[in-house]
Amino acid sequence: MDIALRTESQRLAEEVYALIQTLDPAVWRAELEEAAHQRIESIKARAAVLLAELARRRDEAELPDVEEALRKVTEIADEMSRRAQHARREWRAAFRRLQPAYGELAGRLRSIQIDVPKLRPTNIKRSLFHAGSGVLALVSIQFLMNRTGLIITSGSLALVATTLEILRRKSPGLNAALMRGLGPIAHPHEWTRINSATWYATSLFILAVTIPDLLGASVAVLVLALADPAAATVGRRYGRVKLFANRSLEGSLTFFVTAFLATLAVIGNFGPDMLGFGAAACVAGVAALSGALVELFTRGIDDNFTIPLGVGFATYGAMALFV
Repeated sequence: MDIALRTESQRLAEEVYALIQTLDPAVWRAELEEAAHQRIESIKARAAVLLAELARRRDEAELPDVEEALRKVTEIADEMSRRAQHARREWRAAFRRLQPAYGELAGRLRSIQIDVPKLRPTNIKRSLFHAGSGVLALVSIQFLMNRTGLIITSGSLALVATTLEILRRKSPGLNAALMRGLGPIAHPHEWTRINSATWYATSLFILAVTIPDLLGASVAVLVLALADPAAATVGRRYGRVKLFANRSLEGSLTFFVTAFLATLAVIGNFGPDMLGFGAAACVAGVAALSGALVELFTRGIDDNFTIPLGVGFATYGAMALFV
């Protein structure tokens, strides 16, 4: 695929991504309808040119997969453009249908080294599951296991998850079945990329093996459980000042504040008794800042892996400094 075709494919994917962001129920307003229609027409026009070029060059090995994924996006855009106005439920239906279509297109483009945005739309069920599983992990770490237990548990989960990742790559049917089962809490890109749960279990295993106490892992799971979805929700709805890779100042500040409070709560309940509030606040500040920076700058790898590691190691280092 030559540079011009790669550039056009990337721009089209970015337009589809922007349309999905516009249709996100967290930010959707009636006055955005005209802008959504304009973007749909732009997507159709750009897709028509791309499809014609892809059809002409089908002899290139990687292009048929891209063409198939692109047609799915185009079909949805065609359906949406046939009517001048849509009820709110129709826009939501388009939002839901576009997500897996974009996920497939993005996966095909990434497979030929074309960088496109990772889609993380508002998903209340996922956010609640995220928070609940993190609190459950914290309770389990503090009350049900020692360090050896955490190593065995997290290692076993990581092994099972990795095995499933390998199997679903070899079996499209298994992949489809797993993703349908996880549908309410899955991100679209997880159809073609490593599932967040695999990254999460792997990060906990690394923390358990490398950090001799449980406090770092405890802080890490609660920060990821609460700060990550809080930042995403605020960033999508109120984010105006863009920082890096579609992250916003508002979202990053929300992450920092939530992570700071979560870390204080863990240290206050499970940290050493001799640690005063000032020292605890310093540790919480280091952990929260580390997590916010990792969340802001993570690219090309799941932040369910990088955030726990960043927060866990920062907590351990800060505790060693202040205790």
